[in-house]
Amino acid sequence: MSARSSIQALRIVALIEGLSWLVLIGAMIYRGFTGHHEPVSWAGRAHGGLFCLFGLLLLIAWMENRWSLFFSMVIGLSSLVPLGFLFADPKLHAKLKEAP
Repeated sequence: MSARSSIQALRIVALIEGLSWLVLIGAMIYRGFTGHHEPVSWAGRAHGGLFCLFGLLLLIAWMENRWSLFFSMVIGLSSLVPLGFLFADPKLHAKLKEAP
């Protein structure tokens, strides 16, 4: 994977992971009104898998682009904050412009 493609993949997965969090919240609200647990189970699995993929891609991008530990931690912590992908995406976009 090249330096640019690792950043592009990370941006895409960060967006999808952030949106899956919103779907999970919606599923939990739905469960609260209806008592159906299945949507939460499916959304939770998808969100968890995307979170793991995000972590793996962040590790790859960090090593390939030789980012500072601080920058990588900020991007990683943004995945723990609700809607944090909105904070991380402009920073990743700037790194994409710098990448060879």
